[in-house]
Amino acid sequence: MNVPSLTFPTPVIGKIKRPRGQGCTSCVHQYYCTTLYWYIRNQERSVSDDFGCACASWSDEESHRLDPKGEGDLYMNQYMNEQGIAQEKNQNGIDGL
Repeated sequence: MNVPSLTFPTPVIGKIKRPRGQGCTSCVHQYYCTTLYWYIRNQERSVSDDFGCACASWSDEESHRLDPKGEGDLYMNQYMNEQGIAQEKNQNGIDGL
């Protein structure tokens, strides 16, 4: 099966190393970031303040926030509903953010 691409692709690790606190926990993309989503669901239940400090997609600007509604996003929404993920309190698995 060919899964359509998501509006927000998997972030790339950049060459910049931002200070602690400027990683995933303060990024405006955290609630639809595919890399963070699968990391939280499959490896850890939380991330440290320095996790994602080298991600090239990081931003704390509200104007950079996405509202993904592409074909791939709709597919993933359907998948999440079928798997019961959509009924979870926080769908990306992050507790306390």
